[in-house]
Amino acid sequence: MTTPGEMLDWSPDELREWLRSGPSMENFAWLTLGVGAAMEANSLGTGEQAKGDALAEVALYAFELAVRWNQATHHENLLSTLVLRSGLIAKFGEQPGSARDGDKLLAIISGEVAQAEHLREKIADGSDPIDIFTTPKSVLLVLRKVKGVFRAAELFLAAREADLPESVSWWWSRRARLP
Repeated sequence: MTTPGEMLDWSPDELREWLRSGPSMENFAWLTLGVGAAMEANSLGTGEQAKGDALAEVALYAFELAVRWNQATHHENLLSTLVLRSGLIAKFGEQPGSARDGDKLLAIISGEVAQAEHLREKIADGSDPIDIFTTPKSVLLVLRKVKGVFRAAELFLAAREADLPESVSWWWSRRARLP
C-alpha cells in the first residue's frame, strides 16, 4: 500500500490518475494525506502551478473522505479546505472549476455564514459586546465557527472585499465583534 508521504512525490498526472481511480479505503490516513498535500501545494513556487493544483485536488478529496469516515472531523476539514483554497488563489490566482475556484470558495463561506444569520442582532453595530459567560454555548459555537471560517479564508476575503455577497460582507465587516 502506498503511504501519504510517497504520494506527495508523484507527478500531477499520477496524482490525477489516482484520484480518477476513486480510492476510498476506510482505514487509510486521509487526514494525514490531506494536510500533507495541502502543505506541499501551498509551499510550491509559482512555476509549479500544475503540481500545486493536482496536490490541491488530492487534498480536497482526502479531506472529503476523512469526513466520510469520521463525521466529527467536519469543521476541522472545512477550515483546512478554506485555508488551502484561499492560499492557492492568493498565490496563483483564480481558476474556475479547480481548487482555485473563487466562486466555489465563496459559496462554501456563504453556506457557513448562513448558519449564523439568525444571530445578527447579537453582533449588530451598537449592540452590547457578547458576554461569553451569559450567552448560551450554542450561540457562541455558531459565532466562533463563523470567525474560524473568516480566519481560514482571510487572504481571499480581503482581496474580494468589495465584491462579497451582502450577507458575507455584513459579517466580514463585523468580524472583530465575533467571540
